[in-house]
Amino acid sequence: MTVLAGRKPGPPRARLHVVVYALLLAALTTTSPRTLVGDAGEYVAYAIAFSHGRGPSLEPRDFDTIRGDLAAFDPSFERWDIDTHTHAIAPGRSEFVHFWLYSAMAAPFAWAARVVGADPRSAFAVLNGLLLIGAFYVCLRVIWRPLAWLVFAGPILWWADKPHPEALIVAGLTVAFVAWRERPMLAFIAAGVVAAQVPVFVIVIPLLALVVFVDRPGAWRDARTSLRIGAGAAFPALAALYYLARIGRPTLLASAAAFHWPTPAEMSTVLFDLNVGLVPAWPLFAVIVAAAVVAMTRSRSRRGFAPVVAASSIVAAAIVIGGLQIGNLLHGGTPGVIRYAIWLVPCAVPCLVAASSVRWWRWLVAGLVPISVLVSVAIYRPSVEEFSHRPTAISRWAWQHVPAWSTPLAEVFVKSQRQRELPAWTSDCSKVLLVGRGDGAGMWPRPCAPVDIPSWCRQADALCYADRQGRSYAFTPAPGGAADLQFTPEIVWLPAGEPAIRDAMTLVDWWSLAPVDRHQPEHVVDSWEHVRVEYVFESTARDRAFIVMTEAEAGARVTLRLGGQTTGVLLDADTGAVLDRPSTPAGAGELWTLEMPGPRRVVVLALTRNTP
Repeated sequence: MTVLAGRKPGPPRARLHVVVYALLLAALTTTSPRTLVGDAGEYVAYAIAFSHGRGPSLEPRDFDTIRGDLAAFDPSFERWDIDTHTHAIAPGRSEFVHFWLYSAMAAPFAWAARVVGADPRSAFAVLNGLLLIGAFYVCLRVIWRPLAWLVFAGPILWWADKPHPEALIVAGLTVAFVAWRERPMLAFIAAGVVAAQVPVFVIVIPLLALVVFVDRPGAWRDARTSLRIGAGAAFPALAALYYLARIGRPTLLASAAAFHWPTPAEMSTVLFDLNVGLVPAWPLFAVIVAAAVVAMTRSRSRRGFAPVVAASSIVAAAIVIGGLQIGNLLHGGTPGVIRYAIWLVPCAVPCLVAASSVRWWRWLVAGLVPISVLVSVAIYRPSVEEFSHRPTAISRWAWQHVPAWSTPLAEVFVKSQRQRELPAWTSDCSKVLLVGRGDGAGMWPRPCAPVDIPSWCRQADALCYADRQGRSYAFTPAPGGAADLQFTPEIVWLPAGEPAIRDAMTLVDWWSLAPVDRHQPEHVVDSWEHVRVEYVFESTARDRAFIVMTEAEAGARVTLRLGGQTTGVLLDADTGAVLDRPSTPAGAGELWTLEMPGPRRVVVLALTRNTP
């Protein structure tokens, strides 16, 4: 029987879909530059070493060979320090933290690439393509075709040419969850290969065995069932035995982090965070899955799918809990979404299959899948640069217009904006992450308005969000810890100057100003000498401006472009002392040069054009 009720797709039709999908992958991967993202260097290094008949324990000469093979296509690899990222296994020998099975699978293609003079990194495009195409074909033979297109023509396309195991994980898990009944040997082997590469997936094998036993109560007496389970378990078992013999523990990854139960905020990040969550990254998939959960209650065959749906749900929980042990939610090797979220996609497939007998849900999927494929090809094509979706457009809009609606983990907020320090803030100061320094210490970053901060937020090391609401801010605790984020005192207002700065910003209605690029023409700042213009904010009508300048030396001056009669106040930001109350002279032209006393560490200038 098939996993999905309905007519089983015949081989000719399945082959046509495979051909179209293969052509899509070829078109996308051949036009994408060969780059190393995330941990890709480890996998490439192993594959090259294996293609030379060496490894997995590598010697210094092996790294010279690896650098030489890659330098033929990119001279920068001559200075590649990939060997510094290894772990010593024995005197003179070292290995990478990730298991080498995925690289071994790519090694024949790396060897072929060397023979024909091609870039060895292209080996992974071939391997990933074969994995995705093979899994796509298996799914076409077992489940409804639109579901295969949904899974394999989604965001996974970005990893199709990357030396990263996401294609292996998505392909292997999907095959395991759809082929367990019709092709159980293939399902267990696919699960075993994935589990060997990523230990958290060891849980799939016993869960899949339970699914088989529930589906066929007498299966435990069948020797073939034991053979299939054993074949799948052999892969992670051999990986564990390898490391036990080499280093005395079953995996190198076990030393990367101490176990902790993720907080609700951490777990929700994987799905719902505006920058790295799966739902904002792939909303059509979220709609289809949510509708499938509803449709399952009306499905005639839901009971038959209950065991595999339950098993896949447990695996999804293990992915979330296990992935969050690493602690690096803003990892590389992705355009934006957390890679662990992509691993969740196959876990939703049993639920989708269980809902497939419901007519209204099939109509919904038939309408949304083509849109999902087109959007995924446009947004997640392999040529898109790493981190290009951080911060996302939706997060930028939310933080600017409704900042209180989004309360991300502190690490996610900071690093998604390419920042590495505290405090952190959006360019328009609509959302600010503050870290408590105790009473009387400076906390507000330049150039944000230093309004009063509640005492609970001032407590040492407390993290809180300041969300702009009209002319002030609302404060809420920020989830998550500071992790590797360090407070940088050089970027905050000093307490002595805050009252005067706040008054000056109020004079120009700071809440209505917007940041501008100080290097672009036709803005309030035309040029400057012996001073560094750090931030420029101005009104839409260009009749009000707030300017932050640092490193003012003797002879410092700034030439402004405001026009009309303009007045303002020039402050020493560190002390709050008024340095000048400038006013444009009568008959001044469009440009106005203002001199300021130096040396000063930080000076601010608030300007208002008088209305005639």
